[in-house]
Amino acid sequence: MTFIKYFKPTYGLILIAIFFLMACQSKEKNEQTTSNEISPEFISALTNKVDSTLLRKMEEEHLPGVAVVIVQNGKILYKKGFGVASIKTNKNVDVDSTIFRIGSVSKALTMFALTKLIDQGKLSYESPVNDYFNKIENPYNLQDTLKVKHILTHTGGLDQIGINREVREYELPLKERKKKRPTISAYLEDGNIRRIRPAGQHFTYDTYGSTLAGVIIEKVTGLSYPEAMDLLVFKPLGMNLSSVEVNDENIHLLASGHGYKDEKYFTTPYELYVTLPASSIDASVTDMSRLLQALTSNGSNEHGQLFSEKMMNNIYSPQFRPHPEFVGMSHGLWEGTVFGTRPDAFNVRTLGHGGSMIGTTCNLNLTPELNLGIFVVANRNPESGGGGVSIWKIFNTVFELYEIKKAPLFEVTNTPVDENLSEYAGNYYDGVFCHTCSQEEFEKGAWQRGNPIEIKMKDSILIIGGENYHMREKDIFVSGDGKEMLYFGRDKTGKIKFLVSTEDATSYERI
Repeated sequence: MTFIKYFKPTYGLILIAIFFLMACQSKEKNEQTTSNEISPEFISALTNKVDSTLLRKMEEEHLPGVAVVIVQNGKILYKKGFGVASIKTNKNVDVDSTIFRIGSVSKALTMFALTKLIDQGKLSYESPVNDYFNKIENPYNLQDTLKVKHILTHTGGLDQIGINREVREYELPLKERKKKRPTISAYLEDGNIRRIRPAGQHFTYDTYGSTLAGVIIEKVTGLSYPEAMDLLVFKPLGMNLSSVEVNDENIHLLASGHGYKDEKYFTTPYELYVTLPASSIDASVTDMSRLLQALTSNGSNEHGQLFSEKMMNNIYSPQFRPHPEFVGMSHGLWEGTVFGTRPDAFNVRTLGHGGSMIGTTCNLNLTPELNLGIFVVANRNPESGGGGVSIWKIFNTVFELYEIKKAPLFEVTNTPVDENLSEYAGNYYDGVFCHTCSQEEFEKGAWQRGNPIEIKMKDSILIIGGENYHMREKDIFVSGDGKEMLYFGRDKTGKIKFLVSTEDATSYERI
């Protein structure tokens, strides 16, 4: 049983040495497609293949509208929209003017703003978070220092509480709902930042750390979070329609979120969050193309600079990994060393982030080997009804055109192990839940612990969901079918504390 998650990629990376090895292996076949001069024939093939894939997905998955932009070496190879922005207006998706909600991709953009402050010398990776926000609850009396680098990599060891994040009251006008919302700082100061483990120990997808990043940005710039994002990211790149929540003057350009039920579409409400830095940026596809142009062209586009070339090198390198052979995080981006599930996975390193708001889903992907960036968005998601949305599989279509090789299976060792494996057995849980909440807080909607991954021991193997896992070396196991590798991480005392799979940074905590 595999529990690899698609990016979030998946959403959604690798040691520099391995990166260069992969690049060398792919150099010959990708020589033309990674150059600044891409042939008209390749562009035509790309256009035809992506067009047909998108139109098929729209029909199969009941998507009112989709849009995609593909950028390489700072140049736009493909940028198109299909379908309607809203079933109510029947207005076509326009990549230049239609504004989409990008959900949790906002986390990545928030981390880019934090990164820019480091690039400007106004912060450092080692800056203590307490210098900018000292209202962090510490129920376990942890003595280590929470630093900016931990916020950038979702390794801050912060609890994921989940209550009072959203201003619902959908019957009220958006302006009235906004008036009911506290400031980001006031919200976090109200007991909503709690440390539960030492920083840097392992990755947990972190809504609260991302929100805290917004407060740090406010403190350093002296601006509100929306103003700071405009100053640091949107204006320099010419992202003219992007904002933290759609501006009043542009609300007529906003694509509606949709659900699908009983063979009919319906629109979904505009979600309003207090945790703005984690979820609430709205942008056009053209704006996202300008971001990708900078990220695939040494940090700049024709409008201005986002990062220095040196910082771009940092962003493209992993900043945290639980183990050198396992993926991690870099500046808010999920790392992957293959794309997909073996044996059909592409042997290519990616960085990216997914996003979802009720009625909208999107994904941003960077492929360092190809200097390639892709953004895809659709105005329906599973949460609002209508089944799964796999529009991110457009990445597969693109990788096929670049003739990326498939990733090999892992070598399985069936050698008997003269070791008691009982210390690995037990229940492991995705860490996105509230560890410190009271029963009263759970009754108010705090995030509850999900179902566990149960690991059993039999002789010299581990069993997970009926699949056998064989020890390759201490703390590393390979599935019997060669599709997956697991790493068991330990704390400073040597006790096993978490489990991570090869191609997903998500840590599962042993409880």
